[in-house]
Amino acid sequence: MKKALLFSLVFLSAGGLGWFLGFGRHVRAMKASGRLTAKSKFATPPCETVRSMFLYFKGVPGQQNEVDWQVCRDPDSSSPSSQIVHVRDESDEDRDLWTFGPADFFQQLTIVDFLRDGRQELLEVEESGGTGHYTEWAVLGRTNSGLRCWRMPNVNEAANKLIRSDEGFGSKGWTLKLTSGHLVVGEGIYHEGDGACCPSRGGVFLELTPKQGDEFVVSKAWRADAQTFDRWVRSP
Repeated sequence: MKKALLFSLVFLSAGGLGWFLGFGRHVRAMKASGRLTAKSKFATPPCETVRSMFLYFKGVPGQQNEVDWQVCRDPDSSSPSSQIVHVRDESDEDRDLWTFGPADFFQQLTIVDFLRDGRQELLEVEESGGTGHYTEWAVLGRTNSGLRCWRMPNVNEAANKLIRSDEGFGSKGWTLKLTSGHLVVGEGIYHEGDGACCPSRGGVFLELTPKQGDEFVVSKAWRADAQTFDRWVRSP
């Protein structure tokens, strides 16, 4: 089974100073996210399902898949240690078709029909906790090659084309929103001396549009002022 790449975007705070010096970004290495099974790896700590969903990857009535969102707890701690998402055939609940995680937490699991062809996809967004921050996202769906994560464009490369020499990206990372069948990602633009809370140069936006098949492309890229960017980030 081919392993898909889950695009990872990592932004580490510079020693808690609130400003990422050097006007660049730390990009987490892309990792393979799909596994045929993960039972042995996730045997400990114990995990419990907190949410289940059903979707139709094939778009065929009666042939549905089950998605189990699980929280795993360390027996020696009262707080969750990680989260995992299992994707299975409803008819074979003992075998994983795909897994996401372990992750600190999943920000979003959404069922979408991006191509409006009756076949559904799973949008998965995960985030890290702690002082370092990253946001990862993937779209899992049925393709001509089977079940796999759709290819994503290099968002870092596209965003860097829109900033000036005295600007950079801080530690907050990307924000992703689903809008009218598209993915829109935004990131704040910082000028030297800005606090981590407040990118004074506004933000960069990229619209990611699904193409027929198994990939997304950057269909639109633009900048916005600080007030517009802040309002977008805070909106539902």
